[in-house]
Amino acid sequence: MSRADHQPKTGPVVRPERSLEERQERCGTAIALIMATETGTTPITVRFEDPDAKPVTLEEAPRPLQEFQGRRAVSYAIEAACRAQVSGIFVLTVEDLLEEVTVAAQETLASLTEEGLECPVLAFLKYDREEDLATTRQGGNFMLYEVSYGVLGIARRCLEQIPAADKVLLLASDQVRITADHLFELCADADDHPGTEVIASWADCLRRPPYLYTREFLEDLPASKRILRKVGGLDRPLPHLSFRDHVFGEERLGADSVVPAGVEEFTEGVTLSALQAVRLAAWGRDHRGEAIVPADHADLIGPSQIRELGAADKRLVDIAVRTLTRLDLGLDSIESNDLAKAEAVGQRNRRDFPLLCDAQHKNRLVYLDTAATGQRLGAAFHAQAEFDLHGNANVYRGGYRLSTDATNAYDQARSRVERFIGASGRELVFTANASASCALVASAWGERNIEAGDVIVCTEAEHHSNMLPFALLAERKGAQMVYLPLDDEGRISKQAFEQALAQKPKLVCVAQVGNVLGIANPVHTMAVKAHQAGARVLVDAAQSLPHLKVDVRALGADFLVFSGHKLYGPMGIGGLWVSPEAFDEMDPRAAGGGTVAHAGFESYYLRPQACQYELGTPPVSQAIGLAAAVDYLDSLGMEAVSEHDRTLTRYLVRGLRGIEGVTVWGDHSQPDGQMGLVAFSLRGVGPAELGGFLGKLDVAIRSGGHCAVPLHGRMGLLGTGRVSFGVYSTVEDVQACLVAIEACRAAYLGEL
Repeated sequence: MSRADHQPKTGPVVRPERSLEERQERCGTAIALIMATETGTTPITVRFEDPDAKPVTLEEAPRPLQEFQGRRAVSYAIEAACRAQVSGIFVLTVEDLLEEVTVAAQETLASLTEEGLECPVLAFLKYDREEDLATTRQGGNFMLYEVSYGVLGIARRCLEQIPAADKVLLLASDQVRITADHLFELCADADDHPGTEVIASWADCLRRPPYLYTREFLEDLPASKRILRKVGGLDRPLPHLSFRDHVFGEERLGADSVVPAGVEEFTEGVTLSALQAVRLAAWGRDHRGEAIVPADHADLIGPSQIRELGAADKRLVDIAVRTLTRLDLGLDSIESNDLAKAEAVGQRNRRDFPLLCDAQHKNRLVYLDTAATGQRLGAAFHAQAEFDLHGNANVYRGGYRLSTDATNAYDQARSRVERFIGASGRELVFTANASASCALVASAWGERNIEAGDVIVCTEAEHHSNMLPFALLAERKGAQMVYLPLDDEGRISKQAFEQALAQKPKLVCVAQVGNVLGIANPVHTMAVKAHQAGARVLVDAAQSLPHLKVDVRALGADFLVFSGHKLYGPMGIGGLWVSPEAFDEMDPRAAGGGTVAHAGFESYYLRPQACQYELGTPPVSQAIGLAAAVDYLDSLGMEAVSEHDRTLTRYLVRGLRGIEGVTVWGDHSQPDGQMGLVAFSLRGVGPAELGGFLGKLDVAIRSGGHCAVPLHGRMGLLGTGRVSFGVYSTVEDVQACLVAIEACRAAYLGEL
């Protein structure tokens, strides 16, 4: 798909239906070579163990988190190739797996034949571990993860059996995300770019299948051994190899392995930050970047000397001028007033955060990664430091005044945080963070209440921390994980939730606000229905507490987890709130000093409520700092915080949709999608490259999988860029971010 054809859109990629005739025309010239061996093309091993075993699995999601049983994985790959109507299918396996692979293939073909599908030629090839891998040891891998020259030689022999075919699709049976439409797109990409010798999909440094090789390339294989060289420890193509990469859907995130020369030239030449460029552009757009900043406006770019702008700086200011002009178009008076208010609020709040006001960052840094870590509130820092400097003593242990004062301060901190979330006395356990809180629930509640055959419900959009502890619990107990899919707008499927509840789950885990798509889930409604089905409900509030007014009892949760560092407090502290009903179902899985009121050789007595889960010396100063942070949020008013988020989110999304090649993920048109967090992609630029480029312009965003890799896999992505706001974020920050993205797009297109 050309850049001119690309239209920004929301939601996961919707792949158009292809007619059988279209597939036959495109894929009929290809052969599918499916690897079903212990050495596949990814770190996932194809295994044939007890077919009745329950592996930790995410259904069709990619990445090493899943652990597919071999027979099902092979069936997926064969079905995709059959539905694509390739000329032939060859299944490559080893001797001791041949019987299992054959059974899987025959069952799949029989099922498809019953549907009336005409299946292509199917043959089985044996892969000799010693002989075929020997070429890998001698000549080095052609690709990472054991796609050796030996395998490519087998692909060439497959072509000899079907002379009419002109290309080979190399698949791995564990790459179950590959569908018939995927294969169609890959072949179409080859047809649209004649002369291309190798196409690798998801090819970030040639490491993810499938691959498509032309007949000409494979027949010239002996001469092709010299086409790769080692660069930075990874195999990279030399310039003379006609190589393309392809990401299924509309995004091309694993871009060419060589960064265009203009990108490095620009980033080395630019001295202004994106924020400074915005300020200069706003000061005088008519100067077109050639102005000398007058002395009385030197504060626009900080204390640096008044000087002429260099060539790269001029180009950046030009982009800023065009971006600000575009953003102004179509703004009505209401929007203008909302933006003016948001700017004033953000600028006022910035004064409360020391890092954003220091000389190093004040005029350069645009911090848009609050979803990962909020900047530390000055009042929180000072409250913690005050205790450390002048009140340091252990709690609940001494009768002297310093200790009793520390105990009172710690108890008051707990009460202040509980009040912030609508909890009662000693219902809140202080933990290290939200991840530790989830792990504590899995241990203290899950080990006692989850049994073999039970169901745990999670969503596909969860942070790893609200998924893996329960996946591991299910593996230990023989329970089943059910993952709720999202619709095209990024919301949880209501139908899938109803179906999951029909299985009478024991636990439902859901984030109140997703950490990728930034959409608020209807947690209260879900909790009511889950309780009716007999399930407990865990709510991940790590992304919601900094943005929304939360009342745990009105929410209907049984467990609620959060992290202090996302609330502008200290790192190393978080919370787990437990309802009284769920608390009675928990057992401590660890004990020690601080957890017991009495211990003898034959008995012990646990301390009441939350304290029995706080081992040893608790994080006293961190709790005091966290309490100061939530008091600050209370003073701002959470409704005002939410309004600020909504205004900036709308402005950002509007700006992103005006940039060619940008896709905004998730639906942000409604208030539940305006939580101050937006994920996006820039076609032709990988997530890491995107984040790195913006970082050179002092715009800090998150890039990658955001600890939600399965969700990105479902979206057909390697990762995304993510912008997230805090109470200190401003309209100026949004403008600087958009300028940096525009500059990145222009640099990768060679327009700078």
